Amino acid sequence: LRLKAFPLILQKVYSVFPEQRYFGAFQFGTPVLFIRCPKMIKKILGDDFETFPDRRSIMDADLDPIWAKNLHAMPGGDQWRNKRSTLSLGFGDENLEKTFESMKTCAKNLAYFFLERNSESVELVDATSKFANDVIASAVFGVACDSLQNRRNEFYSMSKHITEFNLLRLFKLFGYSVSPRLMKFFRFKIIEERTSRFYSGIVQDRCSKEDNHLVSFFANNGIGNDNKDHLDEAIAQGIHFFVSGYETVSIGLSFVLYELAINNDIQLKLRKEVDSLMEACKDVSYAHVLHLDYLDMVVSESLRKWPPTVLIDRKSVRPFTIDAEQIWDTTTTFKENTLCLIPIFAIHRDKKYYPNPDEFVPERFSSTNRDNIVPNTYMPFGFGPRNCIGSQFALLEIKTAVLYLVHEFEIVCTPKTKHPVKLSRTGFQLSPAGGLWVGLKARRTPETL
Repeated sequence: LRLKAFPLILQKVYSVFPEQRYFGAFQFGTPVLFIRCPKMIKKILGDDFETFPDRRSIMDADLDPIWAKNLHAMPGGDQWRNKRSTLSLGFGDENLEKTFESMKTCAKNLAYFFLERNSESVELVDATSKFANDVIASAVFGVACDSLQNRRNEFYSMSKHITEFNLLRLFKLFGYSVSPRLMKFFRFKIIEERTSRFYSGIVQDRCSKEDNHLVSFFANNGIGNDNKDHLDEAIAQGIHFFVSGYETVSIGLSFVLYELAINNDIQLKLRKEVDSLMEACKDVSYAHVLHLDYLDMVVSESLRKWPPTVLIDRKSVRPFTIDAEQIWDTTTTFKENTLCLIPIFAIHRDKKYYPNPDEFVPERFSSTNRDNIVPNTYMPFGFGPRNCIGSQFALLEIKTAVLYLVHEFEIVCTPKTKHPVKLSRTGFQLSPAGGLWVGLKARRTPETL
């Protein structure tokens, strides 16, 4: 058990050399470069992408053929580029607008769930994980769930299984980080057979029908020589979307609601914007959500302060040189397969870029102030050719839920609300120890939902 949460360890390491653009360190015995400089981050994630196209753990296609087909696991060559270009169309405005109705239904279910517990202390991460599950099940796989009322449904049980952080998963993540060859030798898979069978059955069922769900888009636009290749593509992208999107949305949404509870003035300002929209139109549309400026500012600031992904990595596929910038610098050439780490959590909390970084200030992201943010210091979903392909989907999920909850409830602190938040010392992502507890007091009767 670590003495500190992983994001705080990264922040501590980041602060050791405050004047350096980068520095070397060891992670689990592997030499790595910690990148601090925004200009270098831009080079690695964007300008010099051809030198840094890969993430660290690239799964062997023979060992785990399903997982190896997803965008996250693939090496960044021509096949990845073609697949990324094609699948990006699935997350354009047209498809997001189609999935918005599913998001609204799930957001209303979440509101009903909180109405049943009016004014009680509720744990946000548990509730929002069910919301995230149901949105992905409905919008991506075409499976209707209400996990808030039926937490034992098969889809939610499987989502908990593939995202829970247990000792076996810790061992696999650690093993593939330290010695991928050894893990391949012992044939440890990321995706277990029962998981693959479960999603395969759902994908085959959905792809046999004509519908607008994303998994059908994945199958119809897959890269391969036959229907089996396309089916495997759909399974791989669907599973990856679940693994990546489930906790991202759950943690992201939970922290937005938590910050609104402890910053009532901000909540009141947001509610004024939301109530104005709700009074002006009977049916909220995708376009309406996109034009709520203060909602965007609130969500952006929460993702700045609490980025669900705290660290991203890139691996060089050829030697590269970092030129000296100061008299005391030296020009240094690094070998192929050098691993570069970009500590998002630490950069988002650097007072050089964000004054009073521990304060929740949505105005940092106003139309006036957004241009003052130092480029390449705000990246909750990464950026560049290999950024999160589903970032707009995740943002829409979070904003839709916040919109309905702020309209229907006053979000308040309770005796269980901890301030400041204590982060969990297990796992490698952002997770509040003991959860996030708030109260939700209904502003109106259930019939108005």
